[in-house]
Amino acid sequence: MFLLYGFDDTIQVQPEDFDKNLVEQLKSSIITKYVDRVVANVGLVVAFSDFLEINEGTIHAGDGAAHFKVSFRLVVFKPFEGEVITGRIQSCDKSGIKVTLGFFEDVKVLCGRLMEPMSYDDTQRLWVWNYTEENKLFYDLGEIVRFRVSAVCFNKAGGAPSKTPSALNPEAYEPPMTVLGAMDAFGLGVLRWWNTGNTAGGEDESMVQHGQQETHQGGGGNENGGIIGHMDDPMSGIAGLN
Repeated sequence: MFLLYGFDDTIQVQPEDFDKNLVEQLKSSIITKYVDRVVANVGLVVAFSDFLEINEGTIHAGDGAAHFKVSFRLVVFKPFEGEVITGRIQSCDKSGIKVTLGFFEDVKVLCGRLMEPMSYDDTQRLWVWNYTEENKLFYDLGEIVRFRVSAVCFNKAGGAPSKTPSALNPEAYEPPMTVLGAMDAFGLGVLRWWNTGNTAGGEDESMVQHGQQETHQGGGGNENGGIIGHMDDPMSGIAGLN
């Protein structure tokens, strides 16, 4: 889910900062430029890791700033297909369920990737797994869910900040990176459906195994990676998230 990715870039240091610590200046500029932003086909940059190389700075004619060619590594969020991740239901509509990871909110589980048979409750605006005729299990807002990653999609044109889509036309918002998920297999979906305990007879029990009727109130319930690549022209595909 989190990987180290190598980058090459040229970072400017302004004349008024020449007397400051060079490494800290370069690090600060890189963090400002990259962290909390999506690099197309790479992922969401979440943190600075380390420098691999810092070359001598050059000053161009007519420009008082010093330009440093640097190689560095950043921590990137890009889940792989088939990875199982835990998040929280943020919203529901007729197309499916939106899940937030806290630091990343553009996770979508389309209705066709939910447990079947399913239905959409227009009154409560929630998806329901019709486990039996009598037992309806709701995907309540705020519930912790487990989903399997089916795809990671990038919008090469960039996009508006993920947490602040246009209030004038929110439907036109295209996130720079979208994770598509599935909750269509046993063990996936609302986490508490599958929470098991040990009965007096030594058998596991869960809401699903026992066909337990969910008490629904209509409200919110309450791998390490290595360097996978190196990018020479990272700014060609950066889109802001904040």
